[in-house]
Amino acid sequence: MTEEEKIRFLQALTRGGETHIGQVVMDNHGTMNIYNGGQEDGRQTPAPADAVTPAHLAKAVESCADYFWGNSSWAVVFCVCRDCCDYQGSMADFERLAGSLPLSRPLSYKCTEGTIQKTLSNNPYMQRHVTKWQQLGGKERALLLAEVLESHLTPQP
Repeated sequence: MTEEEKIRFLQALTRGGETHIGQVVMDNHGTMNIYNGGQEDGRQTPAPADAVTPAHLAKAVESCADYFWGNSSWAVVFCVCRDCCDYQGSMADFERLAGSLPLSRPLSYKCTEGTIQKTLSNNPYMQRHVTKWQQLGGKERALLLAEVLESHLTPQP
């Protein structure tokens, strides 16, 4: 894992907190040291305003659970987070994040390892921005889930 990948992974995990990760050093024994890149006065740099916290994402996913049709529904969640909420992590990072969401109840469908990559490979329109899906022939169920989920995740004017 490159230094940049480590930083992106840790930033994705701490997206809702007050931690800004400036440098991550991992030694040959697997020990990871994180050096925060806070402000000069000691305060930490806050997460971007449009970043989605795990708690907010969990609440949105639970609110939209009736629109899920299978494990592949999680690819729509990933794409909405990627395109509308400034999610910077990889697909694998998101699968780990989804598996650790603070859900209040178990969901019928899980975000298992490889689900997102496989779904995007089988549905190439998902590799594009969600606003392009309809004109690219996106499936109606994916368009509907994306619309409803985005309304739960993004601030309303």
